[in-house]
Formats: sequence, C-alpha cells, structure tokens
Amino acid sequence: MKYLSDDVFYDFTVQEDDDGERKPSASDFDVFQIRIRFRKSRMRTPLTDSEQSFHIPRDVLLSSNHDSQSSWMPFMARILSELQVPQQIQEHMAEHFKFCAERIAMRSSGTSRGGGGRCVLPVLVRIHVRILPPERAAAMRDQIESARAAAAAAGAAMPWRDRPAAVEDSVDEMLEAVPTKTSAIEALEKVWIDETPATQAMSECAICLEEFEVGTEVTKMPCRHIYHGRCILKWLERTHFCPSCRFNMPSES
Repeated sequence: MKYLSDDVFYDFTVQEDDDGERKPSASDFDVFQIRIRFRKSRMRTPLTDSEQSFHIPRDVLLSSNHDSQSSWMPFMARILSELQVPQQIQEHMAEHFKFCAERIAMRSSGTSRGGGGRCVLPVLVRIHVRILPPERAAAMRDQIESARAAAAAAGAAMPWRDRPAAVEDSVDEMLEAVPTKTSAIEALEKVWIDETPATQAMSECAICLEEFEVGTEVTKMPCRHIYHGRCILKWLERTHFCPSCRFNMPSES
C-alpha cells in the first residue's frame, strides 16, 4: 500500500517472512512472529533504519476486542504512532495488516497444521518513508489524481469488488511502472497444482481470477503466491511487485 501525505511518501507492505522459520509452536496456540522493518530516507540518502520483533498469539492479534493492546488495531496504531506515521492513514495500514495476517494464518491452517499441531506464523512488515522534494511531491499528487480519475471512470463498468484494486493498481502503475529484471523472472519457481493443501489453499489466479485446475503448472513468487505463468509474466514485464502482497522484485531501474 502506498500513501502520499504532504511531501512524504509511505510504502507499506506485509508478507510472509521468508527469513522466519515456520515451525511448531512451543505453546498450546498459534503465535505470530512479527518482524517490523522501518526505513526512512530523503531522496536516496538513508536517515533511519531499524527493526523490531514481536510474538503475539494468533487469537489475540486477530481479535476484534480492541481492549487488548496486542489486538491488531491498537498494536499497529502504537507501532505507527511511534514511527510518526500520520493518524489519518494509520487505520488503512492497520486494516491491510489484518487482512494479510489473516491470509497467512489461513494458508498455515492448510499446510503446517496438517497434523493438528500449533505453529509459529512468520510475518514481515516493511515501512519505507521517503521525504520528497516539494516539486516531486506535487508532480506525484497530480499523477495520483489523474490515475484515480481514470480508474474511477473505468470502474463504473466493473464488479464492485474489483474497484478498490483497480484504483490502487492504476496509482501504482503511475508511480512504479518499472519492469522486473529478466533474470529474476526467469528464476521464478514452477510448481504443479495437486491435491495437497499447500496448493489447494490458493484456488485461483489473483490476476485473471480463473480457478487453478489440478495438474496445471503455475509460477511461484518468492513471497509464495502462485499465478498462471502467462499472467505473472505479463504483469512483471511492466512492474516489479507481487499483485497480492506488493512484495518487491529486483527491478530494471
């Protein structure tokens, strides 16, 4: 997710942590192992680079009872406030965090917990704050407004559930229309859709929205999302992030 507030650009991504170890939990419940990586820069000059780690029981983090400071909304509000993220965009980031955490937990229920045990759920949250020159921020605001207007016009003929994604994708295309490195695309893993929970947990391609059929070869991203080979190839030839979680691939820039 990307936001522009005044002259500051916020890039917020949530994904399964490839460096974390998905393993049985020593507790009697699933535990989220959350790593928050924060970076702040002015143009290309790093200003701050920090990392925090948290372990929170799954049922506590995803609880709708916000009286607990470890529930997803107060937890993210506290973290984002400490990082001086504007309050008006904290709620959007927290909602996105909850959505991604739920998806990671759902995938786990179909894989790691096949034997009925409890597990650790590794999550990586990246927050990159970029301070822009005023003229660059103004140009970006114009691009965003143009992209939103175009997406809103196109969205009139689209199912309601596709409209938010269409707006976000149009904005991202304007801001980061940088292709993925050819070598990175060629290195993507190919897997087969079978009856195992690992592949059945993701039943459709998020790009074309067609269901995967058993026996189909698909392409697996480093973030573990899978797509039809032809779909993700076309996608990565014009941008460098995963369409599901915004995982950044090596780019040609």
